Amino acid sequence: MPFDISLLPENVRPTVQRLQKTITFSDNITKGANGYVLIGHNNLLDRPQVMKIYYWGGGAHIEPTLLAKLEFPNILKVDSAEPIDEDDAYFITRFCGGGDLDDQLAEKAFGPREGIDILLQIASGVSYLHGQGYLHRDLKPSNVFCTDGGVWVVGDFGSVVTMNEEGFASTQSKHSIIYRPPEDFEEAARFYRQGDIYQLGLLLYQTLGGRLDYEQDSWLSHAQMKQRETLGGIEGHVYAQSCIGSVIRKGKVLKLDTLPATVPKHLRQLIRQACRVDYKRRPEAASDFITKLNNLRRKTFDWKVVDGLYQLDVKGRSFRLTPVDGDLQVEKRVAGGWKKQHGLRFSDPLLAVGEVEDLAS
Repeated sequence: MPFDISLLPENVRPTVQRLQKTITFSDNITKGANGYVLIGHNNLLDRPQVMKIYYWGGGAHIEPTLLAKLEFPNILKVDSAEPIDEDDAYFITRFCGGGDLDDQLAEKAFGPREGIDILLQIASGVSYLHGQGYLHRDLKPSNVFCTDGGVWVVGDFGSVVTMNEEGFASTQSKHSIIYRPPEDFEEAARFYRQGDIYQLGLLLYQTLGGRLDYEQDSWLSHAQMKQRETLGGIEGHVYAQSCIGSVIRKGKVLKLDTLPATVPKHLRQLIRQACRVDYKRRPEAASDFITKLNNLRRKTFDWKVVDGLYQLDVKGRSFRLTPVDGDLQVEKRVAGGWKKQHGLRFSDPLLAVGEVEDLAS
C-alpha cells in the first residue's frame, strides 16, 4: 500500500509527490530517525531505495548535493540529494538488505574478531569522510548498515558537517545525546574529528557486547526522575538531558564489566582510549584507530557464538563453554561429539576463557 504523504509536513509534500513519479513509497521508519525516513521502490531502476528528509538549516550541515559525490566501499551510496527549502533537504540511498547494526545486535552476539572486522570497515568509511573534509557526528548502530553483499557501510548523513583546517566544526545542531562526546557539551559548541573517534569507541563497545541503555530513565537517579516529573513538559525533558550530559562529561557511560569474558584486555583498553573524556588523549585520526585495531586483531582469539555458546576453533581443535549450575564447563569436540574436560569447571568466566585459550595455544 502506498505511503500516505499527508502524514508528512506540508512543506516537503510537493518534493515527495514529484519523486513519486519514479518511486513508490510504502513505509516510514521511525526508529532512530532524526527526520523522516521513507522506504520505497524505484520503478525505473527496479530496486528498493530509502529517502531521508532532514533539517539542514541552509548550510548548518553539508550541502546536500555534495553527498551524492561520496564514493567509497564503506560509505552508503547516495543516489541523489538536494535541498527542499531553506530548512529541509533530502537524500536517497540504496536499501541495505542486511539491516542496520542495531537490528543485528538485537538478534545475535559477535565474537571479538567478528566485532573487530565490522569496526575496521566502519572506521574505514569514517576515515574516508574525514579525508574529504567532513565529520559524521552521529555514528551509532542504527546509522551503520550491512549491504546485501555483507559489507558494512556508514550511512545517515543528516548530521554531517564540514570541518575546518584545525579539524573541528563549530555548530549548534545536536544529535543522539548518549552518543555525544563530552566536549560537545561545552559552550564553544565545537565538534572535533576525535568526536567521531569517541563514537567509534562506543560502536566497538556495543558490537562486542557492552551494554548501552537507550531508555532515558536508565541514566537518571531516583531523585532526578522525581525532579523531572515535578518540572514536567519541555522543562523536565531539558533537565533530564542535562543530567545525562553530566554522566557523559564525567566519563561514566561505559560499563566495561558488561562485556563478555571473551573480550580481551587489549580491546577493553582501546575502547577506554577512544572514549576518553579529554578528546586530545584519544586516537587523533580514524586511521590511527584502524592501525590499532589491525594490530590487536592479530593477538585476539577468534571466539564465536555457536548455538548460543561461546566456541573457539583453533588448528582443527574446538572448545566451548557450557553453563552448568552457574559455572562454565569447558568441553572439547571429539569424534562422538562434545566431551566435558574433567577438572575444568569455573565459576569465574575470565578463568574459563583463559583456560581455553591456553589449551588452544
